[in-house]
Amino acid sequence: MSILQRRAGLSLNAHNAIKDWNSFCESTEIDNRDYVNGCIGLMSIQNSKEYPILLLPNFLNKQINKKVIYEEFSVIDIPCLFDNNWDSTTKATYPQENDATTVNSFFESEEEKLPLISNEQSNNTFTYNDFFNIAKDTGFIYDIPSPRKPIEPKKSDIPKGYYKNYKTINIPFIISYMIVSMIIFLIHMLIGYGLDLPLEERAIFSLVMLAFYLIVLAFYWEGFGFRKHHWITEKLKYIHYSSNEFIQKKAQLKAEFRQKLEKYERNLIAYSKEMELFLQKKNEQNSMMKDSFHEIVKIIWRQNMIGNNHYKQVETPPQRGRFENSLFYELMKIFPEYVKIDIEFLGRFPDIVINIENKHFIDIEIDEPYDLIEKKELHYIGCKDEERNDIFTENNWFVLRFAEEQLKSNLIDCVNIVKFLVDYIKNGNVKILPNIRLTQKEISIKRWTKEEARFMAINNYRI
Repeated sequence: MSILQRRAGLSLNAHNAIKDWNSFCESTEIDNRDYVNGCIGLMSIQNSKEYPILLLPNFLNKQINKKVIYEEFSVIDIPCLFDNNWDSTTKATYPQENDATTVNSFFESEEEKLPLISNEQSNNTFTYNDFFNIAKDTGFIYDIPSPRKPIEPKKSDIPKGYYKNYKTINIPFIISYMIVSMIIFLIHMLIGYGLDLPLEERAIFSLVMLAFYLIVLAFYWEGFGFRKHHWITEKLKYIHYSSNEFIQKKAQLKAEFRQKLEKYERNLIAYSKEMELFLQKKNEQNSMMKDSFHEIVKIIWRQNMIGNNHYKQVETPPQRGRFENSLFYELMKIFPEYVKIDIEFLGRFPDIVINIENKHFIDIEIDEPYDLIEKKELHYIGCKDEERNDIFTENNWFVLRFAEEQLKSNLIDCVNIVKFLVDYIKNGNVKILPNIRLTQKEISIKRWTKEEARFMAINNYRI
């Protein structure tokens, strides 16, 4: 048992999942480090405490927050790598900074110190089976039906006899039929008596009515067919074989078993050939999946970044900020086909929108600490910016917010962040995520409080 297993005390469910994981690993020789590093890189760039603020689309956030079965024995929860309240009793060393490079080196050197989290077989876990299904859905591999192994025939016991159907009169039904008939006859005799009819007429009347009811009872309405099973019933009777019959039956069953056995042996040979072909195709498929695995990971990211495209262009947008045109100008020089302005989305007006192939969207905002004319505090911690951000991220948009000061002092760095993000969205390439994080750190500005915004307004900070 490995150190990880001894330290974790894996639950039965987790152990079962890991066995499946191992068999998949052995047959494919695929390492999901690209996917794990992608999750870590995406978490490292997401930031809401300082500018530039970068928030990920809701679906993408859910994807990277799933537990991921990782390597041979580990079931890890990637978000816990960034949790300052991680249980100290695990005595695990882990990165102090949310930096993708640091985390990568951490995985390479500290794998035995990772705490394990049991797999609950829920939608919160992302395993190699999920990768495999995505590979099938996107056409990288195809479904190969597994050959069905023939079932070996078994000798059956020789019966001592057999059951035979025989027909007999349904006595309970006939008795009931006669009782009902007598009751009907007597009722109509009484009716005739009540009508003060002569005895002969009463008898004729009763017999006519009785005959009518007898016809209704004897014949059913479905095609007026006579229902024999009401009058005659079938029963089973067990009949013992004679000595000669028993010998014949034994010989018959023996011959039938020999035929089944011959057919089974032929099917078994065919199954072996089919299984050999199946394994050959499976190995080819595994090789294909291994070669295209990095592309599958990119597809996973891109599928989870498709946003709501129901926005509209307006004629009279809100007032533009001082440095909005500077950023717009630089972005138009790089990818003019993606840059959109004067956009309304669910009652909100983004400063700039990046629309990539009408599938992926970035809401770019330029935040000022106060209004130049009225000196009113803006975009401070606790204002309604969080609600606005949620509207965009819940509709699977990226949100990227710069402070006005960053555009004033570090315009090219801000442009590079947008450029890196667009490149990631288009290509799903997680290797560029450390570049985004590095630039974020270099130009970071702490979010301001309402009091700090008012203080800046008094000092004419924006002039």
